[in-house]
Amino acid sequence: VVNLQKVLLDIVKPIDCVLKYSFNHLGDSKYICTQPFPVSPGNIQDVPLSQDSWHAFLFPSTKTKEEVQNCLEDTILQIEVFDNLVHLGNAKIDLSRLYCNEAQKVLAAGKRPDAVIFKDDFQILSTDTFENEASVAIGTLKCLTVLEEEPCTSCKCGRVFKNKSLQKHISGSDCKKAF
Repeated sequence: VVNLQKVLLDIVKPIDCVLKYSFNHLGDSKYICTQPFPVSPGNIQDVPLSQDSWHAFLFPSTKTKEEVQNCLEDTILQIEVFDNLVHLGNAKIDLSRLYCNEAQKVLAAGKRPDAVIFKDDFQILSTDTFENEASVAIGTLKCLTVLEEEPCTSCKCGRVFKNKSLQKHISGSDCKKAF
């Protein structure tokens, strides 16, 4: 899960902020774009809670933990910051940090599986810098990333299901006789 939480921008005038990002994991690319929300100069602004401010990326249940880790260790999630259509800057989130010592390991009680959580402020660097110039920070983006494993079970038919959807599959298919 990628959850964009707060934006702080060192800008001259208020803007209608739009955050855009995509994540290509294991060949499946998903593009996300938030609705515009107001950001005032020097004020921390909550990113309005919507399906676009957080997104759950699912890896196929056939992938091993090692394959998922390799994918995330090689991935930088780039968040683009816009004032409506004007590209202001980028924040880069290194997803391999989910595997670092600073990431919190959460042992979830009850129905939820164990999770790894990493929360940090990431610099937003201006797009107005030239190649030979040092990057200029124009603000920060607070982002929470969560990695959790959901238990899955293989059916007699060879397909893999999340445990919560296996019973529905069995009751509505020919697999019912096998169970």
